[in-house]
Amino acid sequence: MGNLDRVAEFEAALSPTIALAESQGSPRLVGLQRIAALTFLDYGDWDRALLHLDQTTDALTQFEALQRSGAAALIALRRGTGPRLSGTSRRSRTSRTSAA
Repeated sequence: MGNLDRVAEFEAALSPTIALAESQGSPRLVGLQRIAALTFLDYGDWDRALLHLDQTTDALTQFEALQRSGAAALIALRRGTGPRLSGTSRRSRTSRTSAA
């Protein structure tokens, strides 16, 4: 709904949908959190985007992990801060400087 400029309806449906997915143990919960994060990212609501990004688990496909890391990096870049999510970026940067 976000891509149809129906953000108010998206936000109204999001919380009950996530609550239902959590109560049923749905495997689609990660996808819902990711879609919510990317939608809020598109509309510049970075705090809510990070909230949903932080709810995603570490058991992601490569594509999902790329979206998660990319969204967090974009928000950090826009804010002028370092990486928000812990991950390989800090470790790989340290290992490259140590190897040199």
